[in-house]
Amino acid sequence: MRELRFATAVTLCRMRVALGALSLIAAMVLPLDASSQTFPVKPIRLITAAAPGSIPDTVARPLAERLAEELQQPVIVENRPGAGGIVAIRLLVKARPDGYTIGLVSLAQMVFNVYLFTNLPYEPSRDLTPVIQLVAGPLTVAINSSFPANSMSDLIALAKAQPGRIHYGVPQFGAPPHVFALMLNKAAGIDLVAVPFRSGPDALGSVVAGEVPILFDAPLAVANYVNAGKLKALAVMGHERSRLLPETPTLAECGFPDLRSEAWLGLVAPAGVAPAVVAKLNDAASRAMRTPVLKQHFEELGWQILGGSPDDFASAMSNDHATWGLTLRNSGLRLE
Repeated sequence: MRELRFATAVTLCRMRVALGALSLIAAMVLPLDASSQTFPVKPIRLITAAAPGSIPDTVARPLAERLAEELQQPVIVENRPGAGGIVAIRLLVKARPDGYTIGLVSLAQMVFNVYLFTNLPYEPSRDLTPVIQLVAGPLTVAINSSFPANSMSDLIALAKAQPGRIHYGVPQFGAPPHVFALMLNKAAGIDLVAVPFRSGPDALGSVVAGEVPILFDAPLAVANYVNAGKLKALAVMGHERSRLLPETPTLAECGFPDLRSEAWLGLVAPAGVAPAVVAKLNDAASRAMRTPVLKQHFEELGWQILGGSPDDFASAMSNDHATWGLTLRNSGLRLE
């Protein structure tokens, strides 16, 4: 009888321990669930590598305003330019994975940098969570108005006659204009040479001034100069003509049907953010992008609105690795 009472006591003790452990686990898990359900309850930081007033910044700021309306919390843009976008990504990767720090990222930061930097301090697929792909837009092949070419065929003929002697301006080595120019070199069998500048506006100013003859930049950046007769736009590197440069043909129209390059911007969060929070951010951004004001704003800037799920964004980046990886590996371009 004493043995039975002893066994019963041991069993009850074990049950109390098990129930206590379950209570502890529940106490740890429930706040996470609750935080996902009530997210957001405080302001959100939107980190971008874009400099204030730059073209990506014209996406970040109006998007932040609409996100704030959708989420009913302030969304504060933090411009952290530098080191090919690495400065901004470092801050993002180190942030708490609670959804209150997100980042506006580019094709260069998420794909190009993987192949270009020998000691990249982050791995996009490991350290960041895709939220939504926002917009995409082509680059334009533009030249100074005094340069003796009026078409892509003219430019290519001149470049073949003077290999390694014709230059183009880029905001930095490894930026989309540089990489897209490398693809054009390969496709056309030419050797245009990159000249790096501190920023896109610096490169643009140099081409407008005639110091460097060629530029690869967004239609928005060059349209006013084209209309003023200071630049000539030879081709748009997208799948269709730009509404900002309706008279400028696509590269496909110029004889390069397989050469199409568009840069994109998207939202990401640090790795480890709860799927429910990622879903809320995706839904808020999707709704924001569909508002008439934002749709009109991006269309006027020459952007194509993308959208989609986090998985769609991840799949798009996977495709970009397949598209650009071999070109970048074979380019021999390496950055510290």
